[in-house]
Amino acid sequence: MSEESFKHPLGNIRLLDRTNYAVWKEDCMKVLQGIMAWEIVMEKEDDPEDSGRPNDFTRNTVLARKAHKDYKQWKL
Repeated sequence: MSEESFKHPLGNIRLLDRTNYAVWKEDCMKVLQGIMAWEIVMEKEDDPEDSGRPNDFTRNTVLARKAHKDYKQWKL
């Protein structure tokens, strides 16, 4: 029986089945850590504030918007 996997640039995650939970969990954790999303998934990172000012292009506001967008993407 061949094992199917989800291929990601930071590693492959073998698809979960009845026999591989421990390996699957470790694979998922490594990839999530690699994309800096592990803390979000584990709910240890708070949602950064969204500036709510779409026409403000100061460096801090742009960085805050990007952090908020990234957080929302990984939270899904």
